[in-house]
Amino acid sequence: MMKAIVNYLCKIVGFVLALVIPVVSFAQEPTPAGTAPDAATIKSGGHLPYAAELNRALFSHNLRVIDSLLSGTPDKARIGSYRRAATVLLENDLDLQMTEKYATIAYELSKEMYAHPSDGYDREIGPSNLSKALELLGSIAAIRGDFARAMQYFTETPDTPRSGSAKMEALYLLTIAHSDKYATVKQKLESKVSSGDFGPEIKTAIQLVYNKEHPGKTDGFEAWYKALKASYKPENDPARTAELAALKAQMAGRPARDFSLFDTEGKQVTLGSLKGKVVVLDFWATWCVPCLASFPAIQHVMDRYKDDHDVVFLFVNTREKNKDIKSWIAKFKTAHNYSFPILLDSDSKVVDFFGSTALPTKVIIDKNGMIQFTTIGYAGDEVLVSELPNMIELAKSAK
Repeated sequence: MMKAIVNYLCKIVGFVLALVIPVVSFAQEPTPAGTAPDAATIKSGGHLPYAAELNRALFSHNLRVIDSLLSGTPDKARIGSYRRAATVLLENDLDLQMTEKYATIAYELSKEMYAHPSDGYDREIGPSNLSKALELLGSIAAIRGDFARAMQYFTETPDTPRSGSAKMEALYLLTIAHSDKYATVKQKLESKVSSGDFGPEIKTAIQLVYNKEHPGKTDGFEAWYKALKASYKPENDPARTAELAALKAQMAGRPARDFSLFDTEGKQVTLGSLKGKVVVLDFWATWCVPCLASFPAIQHVMDRYKDDHDVVFLFVNTREKNKDIKSWIAKFKTAHNYSFPILLDSDSKVVDFFGSTALPTKVIIDKNGMIQFTTIGYAGDEVLVSELPNMIELAKSAK
């Protein structure tokens, strides 16, 4: 009886960890060799010896190494790895054939887990695994222009949550816009544009809807779209107003401890020298999957503030395992065309100053040197692109 209770508790813990791992990487050392991993770690593939190497290959876009590490007979323990590989490849517009290969493997394994769960853990995580694999396949089909097939994938499990990827949501809306259900996404598309989302997939989707509703009058789209874009006023966005109110309640207003770090070029940066500016600190490491996954969205936010000299972004590499970190960073930034200023917290003292126990951690410091926000984890592109600018604006106006 006692053994059964222990096994049940282990599976519950495993399920909780499986939900957390995709968005937060804990800052402790990896499990030592010879230590038995728990159920969640086994089923997420986190115990596999190639995990760290796979992460490096994914975020340096090394397709040969990715394929080498994930080759062989499909393994249920690697579902998370297959899906993560497919997601990174898709988000970065890399090899679509390889993307589809690993998305398909993730789908087949997830479908089997969903249909024939071996235990309570499978029953809990199966629907989410399947939904995310279907979202990947639907996105791939949409990129290929096969919208009928994309619709089949996107609607196979309509009641389960999606990944939160802004790109995959845009491809989903584009798929619906191509269908006879286009009217169901009209308001969503208009809301996205009027809320500041001017991405190419969104524009194509909304143009399809416009053309279907204005047959013979398609020449008027550009003027209408321009007016819709011009209607975007942050202060008139009810969702933004509600979010600002919630964020204001979270403002901490406690002093930030000064620090001094060197960047990869040997230039010293001191927090105290940035007083009078809003400072966004992003603590990350090369082994932290959600850290690296969040970078495209953060680059998007940085681009919005590129002409605002009162806002400074600093990316602090910390708790690092990679001994050749400077070389890795140089190649990584070049491969992704990132403009991040990266500081090296080689002894992890600065991250400890801010009390961070997990990565990624973001700290927003106002112009008076007060910490106003601290966030841990990565909840997806859409949340980050919406939330971080609001935090920055509130920090700019803090007294």
